[in-house]
Amino acid sequence: MSPLFILTPLFFVISFIYSSVGLGGGSAYIAALAVSGVPYSAIPTIALSLNLIVSASSWLGYFKSGYFQMRLLLPLVLASVPAAFVGGLVPFSEKSFYLLLGLVLFLSAIWILFSREINPSVKKSSSYKKFIVACGIGMVLGFLAGSLGIGGGIFLAPVLLAIGWTNAKQTAALTSAFIFLNSFSGLLAHLTKQIPDLTTWLPLVAVVLLGGVLGSYAGSTLFSTKLVQKVLGIVLMFASFIIGVKAL
Repeated sequence: MSPLFILTPLFFVISFIYSSVGLGGGSAYIAALAVSGVPYSAIPTIALSLNLIVSASSWLGYFKSGYFQMRLLLPLVLASVPAAFVGGLVPFSEKSFYLLLGLVLFLSAIWILFSREINPSVKKSSSYKKFIVACGIGMVLGFLAGSLGIGGGIFLAPVLLAIGWTNAKQTAALTSAFIFLNSFSGLLAHLTKQIPDLTTWLPLVAVVLLGGVLGSYAGSTLFSTKLVQKVLGIVLMFASFIIGVKAL
């Protein structure tokens, strides 16, 4: 049986759920592709390609609903985009790849699931200090995103919520933009090493586009902020479990 028979409906569900919380689904695509027997060397490129589609639709949905903050995105991507390209050139062993990603996702999920509704902190910091901190965050997460073959939003979301800069929906708007830009940069780097045959995976492009559009609409207009936060935690937990099993 062709893996597309199972992956096509699965990726629709993944793209819908992830897009609803401002994520691209890269970690879940990676886990599903790995389990289905896709060669490891091709997985980051396929995952990043699908990430671009889903994150773009999610970014548009949250932007139209007024949750996007350009002033916070700018320092994040100024540092993360070049770092993602550099990270994409650094080889990771397969076991290290899955162990690192699974551990980070699990710890993030625990914190988000058991936190009350997270809203922006009332504490104020200087614009200069915030800019420097955001650049540092962007550099570290961009490098991880590029090296692991994901957009990095799944790392950025818990960081933004932890430091109190955004609530769940504002986080979703920023992470979707962050994922899109870093996925593009990381994809370029991976394409310098190998260009896999992606024509087989074109049906996945169609289903993640549909899932991404519907998910971003639901997350930005129909779901409450608290629900978006809880869905995000469940998504992170699910992804960490699947990837952790693959690492063992």
